[in-house]
Parts: sequence; C-alpha cells; structure tokens
Amino acid sequence: MTAVPSIYSALAYANIPNWFIKFFYPIKFHLSSGSGLPTEVFQAFRNKFKASIIEGYGISETSPVVAANRLDHIKPGSVGKPLSEEVQVKILDDESNEMPLGEVGEIVVKGPNVMQGYWKMPKETKDVLKNGWFFTGDLGYIDKNDGCISIVDRKKDLILVKGMNVYPREVEELIYTVDGVEACAVIGVPEPNGDEIIIAYIKKVADVILHERDIKKYLRENLANFKIPKYVYFSDEIPMTTIGKVLKRKLREMVINGEMKGKATVTGSSTI
Repeated sequence: MTAVPSIYSALAYANIPNWFIKFFYPIKFHLSSGSGLPTEVFQAFRNKFKASIIEGYGISETSPVVAANRLDHIKPGSVGKPLSEEVQVKILDDESNEMPLGEVGEIVVKGPNVMQGYWKMPKETKDVLKNGWFFTGDLGYIDKNDGCISIVDRKKDLILVKGMNVYPREVEELIYTVDGVEACAVIGVPEPNGDEIIIAYIKKVADVILHERDIKKYLRENLANFKIPKYVYFSDEIPMTTIGKVLKRKLREMVINGEMKGKATVTGSSTI
C-alpha cells in the first residue's frame, strides 16, 4: 500500500476492531510519500496495526525517488538513505556552500534519476539545475551517525518571526503528539511591518474535545516562545490535494482573503 501521511493518520485513529486487524487485515508493506510523515502518526499506526511504514522521499524531477528507508532499517522521522551510490545528495546553504553533517540547508540531488530539464522552459530549468545538481527547494539535513536524510520543511514554507527561522514541521510534529489530533497545518501569514505571525489549523478526531489554551500551554512547555502560534484554529476541513497532501499555499491564501472558516482568540479561550 502506498499512501500519503493523512491516510495513515486516518487509519491510525479509525474505529477498526482489533480482531479484524489481527485476522483479516491483508496489507504487509506500507509506503508513505507525498509529504512528511509525522513521527506520532508512524508510532500510532505501528502500535495499532503491528506494522511499520516505510517512508521515502522524492519529487517528479527525480523520476520520482531520491531516498527511502529499508525494510531492515526503518528510522522514524527520516526518509532513509539515497537509493544507490549513483544518487548523490548534498545539503547547501543560501550561498551554495556545502553544510556540515547534521546542519539544515537545501537538499540538492545529482544522478541518473534527475531530469534533463523542463520542456521548453529554459529559464525555469536554469533556476533549478546547476552543474548537474537539482535544487529541490526542500530543507533538510544528513545525520552524521548513520547518513540518513531528514526533511525539515519546504524552503518556501519557512516562517520568519522577528528575524528568527521557524520550521512549521517542528511545530506540527509536536501538535500531532496531542491526543485527538488527526491532522494539522502550521503557516506563516505576513504582517504590514514585514514580519510574519504563526497560525495553526487543527483537525481533531470526532468526539474529542480540544482547547486552544491547552494546545498553547503544551507547546510552550516544549518550544521557544517565538515558535508558538499566535492563533490556533479548529476546523473540520483543511485544504488538501486529491491525494491528501495539505495545500499550505492555498490555506495561506484563504486565511489572507478571509475565506477560511474558524474562530481564533488571542486570549486563549476555547475555539470549539
């Protein structure tokens, strides 16, 4: 079975009888791609189905896989190692200097799986292909101990708060550890002064009661204050693609245009 993380999240929290999983559930191998698989979803799914999820990483321009975990080495929160020695991966800073192992930068890929270019789009091709290296636009790092790649976020989704970098996935990973959270998305919305404010959208499991003040209190216990969302919204729907991948750009546009439903308060009162 190949699916995006939101599908595995729905299965992990679905009301499926244990006897069905034990005697009739037919799937032996589970693959996840399309977006980052939250560690909490991985653990919840494995605990329920007694099976692991193999997470991989790739995009269309890389035909379409770069790296993946192996059956004999599954590391939660990581997308594993490059597919082969021919597929090279580096982490670069904004000046295209290679970053030390363990430090975050843009993921670039070189190998036989990388495209030759965009059809009849020379400028766009030049922007992403440099000396044979494809600039993915994804931020990540390579573990200095085992060489596994971890995805931090999309470069364009990075939030700047008073000059400090906030990676939405870091906040989302923590929100997913709260019981009753089925899906969430953290975005940055620009302010007139050029700064950004952090907004979290949460879709909760049916019949579960969650409060904004509790979410913020939990985040404050685990994150620096500048990373705490100013607003927490609870919504029945978060905009997604047809395959279940969160559309953060669409969500951001809807918030800016006042199209996204939901209540938010600065004081921390309940949003349910």
